[in-house]
Amino acid sequence: MVVDGKLRAMTEHELIAEVDAAIVDGAAFDALLTIVRRYRTAGGTQADAESALTVLMLRYRSQSHPLEDRVADLLDRVVGWCAPDLRIW
Repeated sequence: MVVDGKLRAMTEHELIAEVDAAIVDGAAFDALLTIVRRYRTAGGTQADAESALTVLMLRYRSQSHPLEDRVADLLDRVVGWCAPDLRIW
């Protein structure tokens, strides 16, 4: 997030809100990756991203949300449960 011309790390709550809104709007997976990469570039940590996405995934799971897998796939990229060249951290 840019504030007064400076890149500011979004909070975990902002990350959850932005990813959730993008998923609900039908954003492509690449758009979700861009959100998380922007979070990282702005100083967000892997642990905080993992925590935020886990909260969102569990929220979707509790609602039997059909898009839970999109969050799970994104979480895989954050924690490294994927090929090394696909990892975000």
